[in-house]
Amino acid sequence: AAFGLLEAGSVQSRNVLNIMMKNMGDLILGGVAWWCFGYRIAFGPTQERWPHDVHDHSFWFFQWTFASTAATIDSGALAERVNFLPYCILSFLVTGLIYPLVVSWVWHPAGFLAAAGFRDFA
Repeated sequence: AAFGLLEAGSVQSRNVLNIMMKNMGDLILGGVAWWCFGYRIAFGPTQERWPHDVHDHSFWFFQWTFASTAATIDSGALAERVNFLPYCILSFLVTGLIYPLVVSWVWHPAGFLAAAGFRDFA
């Protein structure tokens, strides 16, 4: 919501609703994409039944907030430049594929950056 309000203050008044819809779409579509396959791409297969049983719900939610935040950055960059439907497709891909792939490189023990000794101190 905070990114939406920040972006709404940075666009023309006729585009405020569009920006807020994009930010809500980030949360909704991002949540679905993260639940269906983004979490599994990022942290690898587990013994849980995919995708229904996430063993650590707080960890899933915590990581989903980062994934959806990555998608809201695109919302601000593309404000007043792209229509809603193409943006929803981009948001779905960012949250479900692009962000989880980068996460798997660093935060998954078998990721190639993690195996090379890279540590994320953020």
